Amino acid sequence: MLLFWNWRSTCGGLGTTPQTSFGFNSTRNFGNPRFQQKLEDLIGEKRDRERSPRWFQQVHSGVPLTTVAYFSLEFLLSEALPIYSGGLGNVAGDQLKAASDLGVPVTGVGLLYQQGYFRQLIDAQGRQQALYPFNDPGQLPIQPVRDEMGEWVRVPHSTSRVQTLDSCLGSAGRAHEALPRR
Repeated sequence: MLLFWNWRSTCGGLGTTPQTSFGFNSTRNFGNPRFQQKLEDLIGEKRDRERSPRWFQQVHSGVPLTTVAYFSLEFLLSEALPIYSGGLGNVAGDQLKAASDLGVPVTGVGLLYQQGYFRQLIDAQGRQQALYPFNDPGQLPIQPVRDEMGEWVRVPHSTSRVQTLDSCLGSAGRAHEALPRR
């Protein structure tokens, strides 16, 4: 899955608005040549931006900093990666996006919730209904973190009945998000 965010008013005609994140995990529009060309152009622009030196590389080129870990329980990077609830996730996600734009080598460390936060639905009588959609890792813009032997990296812990957490990685621009998964 591809995960982008857009600070511009349009994103190659793909139907986004300013400061909107979006993800593609479906090939339903890939048969449309016009859509496919716009998507390829957008991916090319994204790669060019990621390869070009940003503020951090220009101003701090001699610094031996390889990465900064940013710990948060939630990150709002996109609705395609529903691991956020509100204010904290919004701030943390914006900070990861800004760090990426500046070229700061940052990795967000959070949790991938199997049922995430609830989605609110208002029924015909005006009552709130809470829906808890299942976060299927195969449909999210993440990938397993594997060791040199190709095995899934597992993080041991003893805070609950689960003894290890699987590790996943989500990338957005230059920023990465490490997500232990129960």
